[in-house]
Amino acid sequence: MGIFKTLRAPRGSLKRGNGGGGRTGGRRGIVVVLFFEWDWSGHNVGIGRSERGEIMASTENKLLMMKQDLMTQAERVVNVELVERALQLEEKRKEFFNADVRCHAAAAEAVENCDVAIRSLQSSKRDADGKFRVLLAVDGSLPCNKIILELTDRLRVDVEKQIELMGQLKLWIQLSMPRIEDGNNFGVSIQQEVINELSRSEDGAFAILDSGCKYLGTRAKLGTKLLKYGNVEDYKRAIVELDRKEAINLCLCCLDTRNYYITIHDLISKNMEKLKRPRGSGVASTSMY
Repeated sequence: MGIFKTLRAPRGSLKRGNGGGGRTGGRRGIVVVLFFEWDWSGHNVGIGRSERGEIMASTENKLLMMKQDLMTQAERVVNVELVERALQLEEKRKEFFNADVRCHAAAAEAVENCDVAIRSLQSSKRDADGKFRVLLAVDGSLPCNKIILELTDRLRVDVEKQIELMGQLKLWIQLSMPRIEDGNNFGVSIQQEVINELSRSEDGAFAILDSGCKYLGTRAKLGTKLLKYGNVEDYKRAIVELDRKEAINLCLCCLDTRNYYITIHDLISKNMEKLKRPRGSGVASTSMY
């Protein structure tokens, strides 16, 4: 950590000649700029130019090694992980579609076994006639659909991994971009298009996570109505249909996640050369400027 400190000599402290006789009282002082270095312990330490150059060179080497490591990981994601994830999601998609019937049965059972009891409570406040008021309170619970929760937890792992992998690939392409120049930017436009596709994949993953929160909120509202108006059959039917709709939605989300992996792998594989060397140079640039 360094700091600059400016010192100015007071007026009149220096003598200067003026023609025939020297006189004091110069109007200009001398400005002295000092640079200090501190370590984290608070002591003043001096670092020479050669030592600062060695530190900068060491930092640059570490940064370069980190970039190369990120590029190696991204290439492995393209060649291995995207394919493996797509195959795993294909098997999981079949399991999700087979769970639709079980989900419908679990929803119907949860609604039918909803324990609702109405009890009377005597209020501690009197009404206008001086009598205690009698209130009706509802005691009961509506359990979650365990099949939906199981499918959601299994899909969430793949969606979170999708967000992580898309971020790695975006960083890899951004580090492979050459410095900004006029002309010969066709390869750079391909890189930008792939980055946009990766961003759309990320947005789709976040939308899947958001849909789960919306489902729980909607089901909670319907469950509250059911506990309050237990004799209304429409609320029971609405919860069953909502659970069945969410099961179908999870199947489609699993299918979309698999499709994202396949399309991203296909797009990057077909344009690998342009992504690594957008201007056809022998060495890919790791700096934007």
